[in-house]
Amino acid sequence: MVSWRVHLQQLLEKHFGHTSVSFCEIFNQDSTLSSYPDDNTHFSLDIEQSLLTLREYLGFSIPNPGKVASYLRQNIGLYDVVLCACMLTEETFGNTAQIRLGIYSDPEIDDEYLTICIRQSHYDADIIDKIDSICSQYEPDLNCCKGWFVVTTDFRHPTA
Repeated sequence: MVSWRVHLQQLLEKHFGHTSVSFCEIFNQDSTLSSYPDDNTHFSLDIEQSLLTLREYLGFSIPNPGKVASYLRQNIGLYDVVLCACMLTEETFGNTAQIRLGIYSDPEIDDEYLTICIRQSHYDADIIDKIDSICSQYEPDLNCCKGWFVVTTDFRHPTA
């Protein structure tokens, strides 16, 4: 199985390599995607701007990019994992779903974490299998990250 880091590089090249030189340049400011010197590599870039660019290219909904960027800045190393999961989610669901990246705040305890929430007009029976497949590619690398992140669905219909 190809590592999620190699898969991330392939996805970046697939989605952005030929359409936007400026987007690819964001990821090459201080590091290159072709080499990861250690397990905690993170890109030195303006996270909020990269989230807005991702939202534009992938069609994600990010209701509060500032709050998401703040969470990612507080949890160094998580950005790479989230970036990969975003691209895997788009690759899996594409235009068949509304995909939302946001912060979930647990109402019962003082806890919050990042989520990608997938909403569809019609849910296929294998949606959980698809989500599990995405998660299995990035979850092992969450062990070395501070913070938490999950891909999920709430089985609601897309919102306008």
